[in-house]
Amino acid sequence: MQVEKILKFNQAFNQESDSNLAIDQLDLLFKKNMYDIHDLLFSYHYTKRERVYDIILNKEDFIYSNGRGSFLAKYMIGFFNGCADLDFNNTEKMKITFSVDFKNDTVLLIGEYIPDEEQHEI
Repeated sequence: MQVEKILKFNQAFNQESDSNLAIDQLDLLFKKNMYDIHDLLFSYHYTKRERVYDIILNKEDFIYSNGRGSFLAKYMIGFFNGCADLDFNNTEKMKITFSVDFKNDTVLLIGEYIPDEEQHEI
């Protein structure tokens, strides 16, 4: 399974725009919609009950060409269980791909593949 998010945007560039202009505009769009990016990352870590925080997007990690691209989201994950005396924090990163739909003014974000868990035996 892959988690997807659709973001609405006001077209500040088009398919023929310079890739630097497009990356600047996409960087602004993604940083304005960090809640949705957090939600996408959280969905990936949900089954392990890990929290996601301190998300960093660097414009240098963006790749864009002809309405498609990707970027690298760097973030922290954590797990805390006081009863079991567990406190775990670690750095993570995820490549998020995207495609721009210029007709509908949307950007589709697609996270990494989430493997389906096997049913647990009782």
